[in-house]
Amino acid sequence: MRAEARAADAANSDAKAATRLALIIVVLVSVVTMTGALRTSRMITTVLNKAVDAADKVANGDLSSSIHMTGTDELGTLLASLQAMQGKLADLVHTVRHGQTEPPWHWPWR
Repeated sequence: MRAEARAADAANSDAKAATRLALIIVVLVSVVTMTGALRTSRMITTVLNKAVDAADKVANGDLSSSIHMTGTDELGTLLASLQAMQGKLADLVHTVRHGQTEPPWHWPWR
């Protein structure tokens, strides 16, 4: 009977150790996952805030500020599009102000 009790105690101790190890792993994985999610979220919101600032400047008539592209992902493509839009608008404003008959770039519908 004593051998059975010792075996049961050893099994119980092993189960408790395994449970503690599993909990530690779950906590560590959760911390790493949350850290990665926060970092990714900050990266996305930083680029989106740059895009919003650039769009606001263009909307308010400031065509002289520079838009810096970062990356080749969707957000980088958005910034590149805003940069191209700003450049085309600046060219158009220049053309209108100086009364040129031909803009410095070709009209897309010609």
